[in-house]
Amino acid sequence: MKYCLACGSECADNANFCMECGGQKFGTHEEYAKAHMPFYDEWLTDFMDDSDALDRADEFFEAEDYAHAKLLYQKIAPNYGLACARLGYMYEKGLGMEIDYPRALAYYERGAQLGEEAECALRLGVMHEEGLGVGVNYKTAFQYYEAALRLGESLGEEDEFARFKLGCFYFNGYGVAQDRDKGIAMLRQAASAGYGPALDMLKKFGLTD
Repeated sequence: MKYCLACGSECADNANFCMECGGQKFGTHEEYAKAHMPFYDEWLTDFMDDSDALDRADEFFEAEDYAHAKLLYQKIAPNYGLACARLGYMYEKGLGMEIDYPRALAYYERGAQLGEEAECALRLGVMHEEGLGVGVNYKTAFQYYEAALRLGESLGEEDEFARFKLGCFYFNGYGVAQDRDKGIAMLRQAASAGYGPALDMLKKFGLTD
């Protein structure tokens, strides 16, 4: 099945012209919708199931079409941790919108509650460590970094950034009792996995072998 790009009517695959309007240009339903803005925005939110919407939103995000990425992520964010992570990051960094730390925090917190995406906990750690939209709180930041590493490991996704951060916190005693040996061990583990900043910190303190 194909669609007339002039009127949107369904046409047989072997049709040479549209029976409704006589048009001779055909394409997919999405191509018709995109040619008739703002119907395209409505099509994206009404005609795609959540799984397809997530994949399409990721494509928009990678292409830096943040307006359409946001539209689709918002459609599915209540139930998808990755959508929450993406929306939180867009609000945190001001991608296609004004920076809005409270909204970023809200999306990250929702994603962390879903427990299926370590990125949300990781970004919450960064925001509490750096005081973005919330007071600096190393203890809370440490807890989020720990949650991110734990969730990542449960999903089979090693997160060396989280491990690096935890190593730094243990080494310096930020938000947790200082344990330099544990901190060094975590930094070495992150460095051995190829995480450059961990190796740089070890070199800074003369802790490389």
